[in-house]
Amino acid sequence: GQHADGSPDARRPVFGFWRFDGDGNPEFGPELLPLFVHEVCHSYTNPVVERHLARLQAAGDRLFADKATAMRRQAYNNGRTVLCETFVRACVIRCVLDTEGEAAAKKQAAQEARAHFPWAAELAALLGDYQQDRAKHPTFDDFVPRLADALDAAAQQLADAAEHAPRLVAMT
Repeated sequence: GQHADGSPDARRPVFGFWRFDGDGNPEFGPELLPLFVHEVCHSYTNPVVERHLARLQAAGDRLFADKATAMRRQAYNNGRTVLCETFVRACVIRCVLDTEGEAAAKKQAAQEARAHFPWAAELAALLGDYQQDRAKHPTFDDFVPRLADALDAAAQQLADAAEHAPRLVAMT
């Protein structure tokens, strides 16, 4: 969006503080890095999802439908929100990999999977391709088609698994 004067809106997360040092200054421990990255990333990735929603929407809707009950419990009520959360969670995994190493990234990926975003780890791995070849993909927007293809595949895999899952047909 824009302000009346034409300048762009600034979207910034606001963090609450709950831990303070002896002088009363807020303390941020390393355990807060994923939360901080997650919230800051929304300012960047949500607009990307909006710009590419026509291409991403079908996969987002399918991913949401597959996990609708769990997603609604987290206040994620539609495919668009699932897409925004997916992009952010993939970026968090990638950041943890870059700053804390592979073991920490695997732990973060497992946490994202427990939060019902198992496909975030695959997107995080793809972001490595983005990081390595910025000549081919100068901006995140340029890389979205690769992410969209991966989301399509993840949504199809969930649909296939649901189709072949055992079903209770009768009880006697």
